[in-house]
Amino acid sequence: MDFLSLDVSNVGLISVGATVVLGLALIYAIFSNGGYLSFGGTSNIDEVLEDDASPKAHINILYGSQSGTADSYSGQLSELSPDHGYQSQIINVSDLNHENIFQKLKTINGDSVKDNNTDPYYVMLLVSTYGEGEPPDTVISFQELCLQKSGRKKDNNEEGDLKDLMYFKNMNYCVFGLGNTGYEHYNSMGKFFDECFDVLGGKRVKEIGLGDDGDDIEGDYEKWSDELWSALEECMSVGSDEDEDKLVDICGVRSIDDVSKVVEGVEDCSSVINEEEKKDA
Repeated sequence: MDFLSLDVSNVGLISVGATVVLGLALIYAIFSNGGYLSFGGTSNIDEVLEDDASPKAHINILYGSQSGTADSYSGQLSELSPDHGYQSQIINVSDLNHENIFQKLKTINGDSVKDNNTDPYYVMLLVSTYGEGEPPDTVISFQELCLQKSGRKKDNNEEGDLKDLMYFKNMNYCVFGLGNTGYEHYNSMGKFFDECFDVLGGKRVKEIGLGDDGDDIEGDYEKWSDELWSALEECMSVGSDEDEDKLVDICGVRSIDDVSKVVEGVEDCSSVINEEEKKDA
């Protein structure tokens, strides 16, 4: 049969079939290339780990972003986590408040954090600095929560004092800041949260990473993320009570009395806390 002699109905069926095949091929190409597509927060909780191995732990990947860069990096980090044996979830800090934060954060077993237990949980925060050193719009509420818990700021809508210096007592954390040396206050938000988590009882897994958008922020991020996994491995292998001295050496844990000024131009969590601690002593 001559192709040109096919009737219109047959041509239509061939066209539909070709469209379906091309569509399936496109979907396969997108999801088989290992690339990350950001949809404003995703999770790999249901992703099957290599060789059906059980995950070592669950990690919480938090981000605070103005233009989407921190969001993108958080997605890349989540994509890498199964390769190192971890499950992860990505959380926009704008979704966290003092009423839901511990329901949204997960322990190493994937259960919701509870105030009355000692189950550790792991937080990787990627946060941008906006303007000359201000928090991005999505970060303002989370910063205020940390300031309230440190005793630096009162909540006019709440009765009583929200100060709680052990608010993050079971948190193990690390921070990657995204900034630019052209700003008046370089990476102020990353430095702020790195110090404030420490003040509020958290344990630092590794030293803060500082990304400079004025130079090579991609290289800064890759260096930090490459070092992250071995730091996590070491921290998880150490008991928080019986090996406290070793934990300090590995994770960089510091007592409240040793906390330095957070960063010039940003409200200081530690100076007031230290003075109040001395009065209580």
